[in-house]
Amino acid sequence: MIYLSLKKCGKTLSEQRASTKELMSDMLISLGYNDDIQQKDDKGRPFLQCDNGDVSVSHCPELCAVAVLTENLSDSDFSLVIPQSGQRIGIDIEEIPEKGDIARYTRIAKRFLNTDVETADDFLRAWTRKEAYGKMVGDGLFSKPGIPCHYLTFTVESNNKRYILTISVKQRIPT
Repeated sequence: MIYLSLKKCGKTLSEQRASTKELMSDMLISLGYNDDIQQKDDKGRPFLQCDNGDVSVSHCPELCAVAVLTENLSDSDFSLVIPQSGQRIGIDIEEIPEKGDIARYTRIAKRFLNTDVETADDFLRAWTRKEAYGKMVGDGLFSKPGIPCHYLTFTVESNNKRYILTISVKQRIPT
């Protein structure tokens, strides 16, 4: 199952990080985990010290997001994926600007995403997929594709602003 929580946060990086940490702690406690179960690996990626779940975080000015992937939750909740041991999740959220510099987006997309884009929404969908994937595999933005995964991408509206949010989950390997 995937649990997603969003929270309004500040514009500065320190406010965003504090809000994200608080949201993650609150969410893990509400899901029945001890707050001290969350740790960070040598690259700074948060993870759960258990073999039946994973966590990923993202923030941008004014909105932060936490996604938890677990198999220990009730069936009454929104269920997208039931993970097996060792599953990983990644999340990214970006604000959609009212007026995007499409020439800049096109250059970035060709250089880092190996794709063409026509709109800011197209660019941000591709960008959040790459960031979510990088968080899922633990290698960040410059990770190479190769691990099969599922993507969930959608638009979120908050305080008259629009955001693109993407979650990446490693595919199950049939046994």
